[in-house]
Amino acid sequence: MAIIRRNKNKDAILRRAHLGNIDNAEDILNLARQNGIKTTPLDVESLMSLMDVKIIYSDNLSSDISGNLKKTDSGWVCEVNKKHHPTRQRFTIAHELAHYMLHRNEESEFVDYTYFRASDNVNKMELEANEFAGKLLMPEADFRFFIKNVSQNVDNIADHFGVSPLAVRIRAKQLGFREE
Repeated sequence: MAIIRRNKNKDAILRRAHLGNIDNAEDILNLARQNGIKTTPLDVESLMSLMDVKIIYSDNLSSDISGNLKKTDSGWVCEVNKKHHPTRQRFTIAHELAHYMLHRNEESEFVDYTYFRASDNVNKMELEANEFAGKLLMPEADFRFFIKNVSQNVDNIADHFGVSPLAVRIRAKQLGFREE
């Protein structure tokens, strides 16, 4: 016997129907702007909500796990380690959003271990998610503008984008800057 259910979130399905063409951070940021979501610093929670991904802040995760993303019967859920620093939580959400955008058709569960972020022992999907998250949280044009016109201080840049100083250093290196 087939069961037909009313979809409670028609808008979310319509949004997801168009996501197949979005595979880069700039398109996601444009989608955020079109939907009135603040992009500097990026409102990652609203962006996940726009994608119809539920966020749960959990204190049940071990300290070596920043978060995870998994497909459930009711949709995608991002679990974030409540005990971690807010900047790490923001990066974790952006990282899991990257998995959702780039890899959701390849895997149904992703676990983000903290030691993978700074390790050479990272698989291709994790590297892609890290890079995508950095681009989401610190868009190149905004990053360059801030350094040129506001401050070159790592802590100031980190505060502006709501990320850690380590994330700033990695993004700066990716964009060809050097730290003095």
